[in-house]
Parts: sequence; C-alpha cells; structure tokens
Amino acid sequence: MNDPHSSAPSSLQTRTVFQKVTGEVLAQRIEALALEIRGIITADSLSLASTETLSTLAMTLNMVLRRIDDIFEYDGFVFTPSCMILLELFQARTRGSFISATALFKTLNYAAPVTLRWLDFLEGRNLLEQIRRGEDDHRVYLTEKGHLKVAQALQLLL
Repeated sequence: MNDPHSSAPSSLQTRTVFQKVTGEVLAQRIEALALEIRGIITADSLSLASTETLSTLAMTLNMVLRRIDDIFEYDGFVFTPSCMILLELFQARTRGSFISATALFKTLNYAAPVTLRWLDFLEGRNLLEQIRRGEDDHRVYLTEKGHLKVAQALQLLL
C-alpha cells in the first residue's frame, strides 16, 4: 500500500528526477558543443570544430528536426513555409499582437498564393485562425493548440 507519509519516492518522482538529471547532462553537452562551435571562426584564426563535434551536432539537429515533425504530425514540416509562419505568429502572440497576411508575405518573402495555401492548411489543423474583415484586413492569429505545439517544439532547442 502507498503510505502518503512514507519517505520513499514514488516511481513518478524517481522518473522525474532521472529525467531531470538526464536533461541536465544533455544540456551541458549541447552547451559544450555550442561553445566549441562558436570558436569555429575567430578574428585570429579560421579553425573549425572537430569532425566528431560537428558529427554529434548534425546527429542532434537531425533528431530535433524529426521530433518537431512528430509534434506537428507532418513529415518534413520544418522545411515548409508553415514552420516559419507559425514562428512568426508565436512571436506576435508573445507580443500580444496579430500579423496581417500581407505582413507575412513580406516578412517571409513567399508569394501570396503560397502563403495563403499554407495558412489554409494550418487553419485546417486548428493551429491558426484567419479573420477577414474586408479586402485589406486579413488578420492571422495563433490558436491555443498552435501556441502549445510551437512552444513544445521550441523546448527541444533549449
């Protein structure tokens, strides 16, 4: 029986502690890699990070990109305009504002028809909402679901 006054940690607490330690070790390794990579090009030299470090970084990046695809349930998601659209909308939501569709075309440097197709795609997945208030007023907002998925994906980069 589980005694609420017992000092023995539950399996949930143990797993959380293990995950925390594992996450800290991974974070330290990534930080070490980042420091080495920052030294790739300096004013005094043109030295490169070791092949092993770059290989590890490539493997880590590949894993993160695949996990982001999994979050959005779309293979290749990170290589589509939708990824950039959601990042722009996430930043706008953080500022407490919206983005017009026209501003998205200009900011992302995509043709209007391409952006509009991706906006419709993302709206169909309930990741954003489009509000049209006339021909010149097409606002785009991130939904709660979209916000949570983008936040989950960004956490992978920490």
